[in-house]
This record gives sequence, C-alpha cells and structure tokens, in this order.
Amino acid sequence: MSKTDKSLVAIATPAPENDDQTLLGAPHIGRFELSVEAGQLIEAGQQIGTLRVLKGRVHVLAPQGISGRVQLTDRSRERAVAHGDTLFTLTAAEATDGASASAATAGLDLGDNEVTFDAPTDGLFYRSPSPEDPVFKEIGDDVTSGDTIGLIEVMKFFYPIAYDGVTSGKIARFLVEDATPVVAGQPLMVISKG
Repeated sequence: MSKTDKSLVAIATPAPENDDQTLLGAPHIGRFELSVEAGQLIEAGQQIGTLRVLKGRVHVLAPQGISGRVQLTDRSRERAVAHGDTLFTLTAAEATDGASASAATAGLDLGDNEVTFDAPTDGLFYRSPSPEDPVFKEIGDDVTSGDTIGLIEVMKFFYPIAYDGVTSGKIARFLVEDATPVVAGQPLMVISKG
C-alpha cells in the first residue's frame, strides 16, 4: 500500500451462524477508528472508519453489494487490528428502513422528480443548531436555494449547510440520522422538485 492511497474497502464475509449477517473485516493491519454507530444503516461505499497505517490515514469503506445495520461487538472507538479482524457485524435491514443511499447516487436525478442533496465535506451531520432547538427542516418542508438544512461538525467547528439547488422543492426524506458521521458526497436527503 502506498502513502497516496486514500481509501481501502473492508472485507465482507458471511457470518457463519446467521445468514442475515455479514462480518466486515479490516482490509489492512493498523489502528482502526470507528466512524459509525450501533444501529446505523450502512450502504455500499459508505465510510465506516479510518485506519492509521504507519504515518498515514486511509478511509475504510463498506464493500459493494452489501448493506445493513451496524451491530457492534467491540464498543471501542479505536483499536489495533490485523488483516481480516472483524470490525463489526452488519445485520440485514428491512426494506421498510427507508431509501438506499447507494441508489441515491450523489446529485443525480432519482426519477419521479427527486434529487439528492449531498454532504459537502466529511464530518458529523446535525439537523438542529443544538439538542434543545428544533430541527432546521422536517420532512415535507419547502426548501429553496439558500435555506439552511443542517450543520456539519469538523474538528469541533460547526459549519451551516445551505441548500444550493437551482429549483425549489420539498424534503421527501432524510437518508442519514441526526448526529451521524458522513463523508463528502454522501446523500443526506432527497428533495422532491417543485
């Protein structure tokens, strides 16, 4: 692995005791830092953590063809791993869990007059200015260019995220939970065009 590598894909193997579960394993030795939470819905290509290898850091991504909810067996946020060590288990998500982020390709038309609104940077996505305040936008709310739809926290700094769409619309659904780690380009919500 060269220092120019920016991401690695986790190793997916079926759980031996349960057909509805997939084990995600470390793609390389190093120090793994988890960036997902228990119960979070994971889609193919989504960042699940970072791996410190020698003096570099690389993103660890969920492999293609998998999705499910995170089930943690080790609650450590950071730990040393060897190649193939289990990072966590994915449990199959029900079809009623909501839209698939992998189907909601960044910024592309989804058909049925819908588009995604994507994270501009890596960080933690928040739907409200603080836990005590109401959310910026609810499902069904109108959204026009310039409307604040959330915040992204990057290294303890909070940056407002404004809708930059050329057409107005309504928020059809959110694709990530409040206070969820996101990566640049990851769809946050689906907008139904006006």
